[in-house]
Amino acid sequence: MKIINFKEIPIALIRKILTRDRISEGEAGDLQKRVLEYSEQISKCPPDLSEKIFNELVEMGFREITSAQIINICPKTIDELKTLLYFEQEVPDEEVLNRVLNLLKESCEC
Repeated sequence: MKIINFKEIPIALIRKILTRDRISEGEAGDLQKRVLEYSEQISKCPPDLSEKIFNELVEMGFREITSAQIINICPKTIDELKTLLYFEQEVPDEEVLNRVLNLLKESCEC
């Protein structure tokens, strides 16, 4: 297998990609099957919604790595969310952070 592209994505999207591209075609190896099983157990958002949320977070100005981690961890409070903003240049105001939390609350099992 050869890496042709690298992009930060949420765990739920990994599930979508593996299911669509590899598992359905019967080409998955043991590692890919274990990653799929892990992603099914860990992800808190449905794949389609996580993709939508990911894109919205990036449009709000968050970096891809931050957006992916926000979806993966699914914080419930502003303080939890602030701990995930390590890669950001500056912390957004509380209004933006509350919007992120509401978006997660409406779409995911946080």
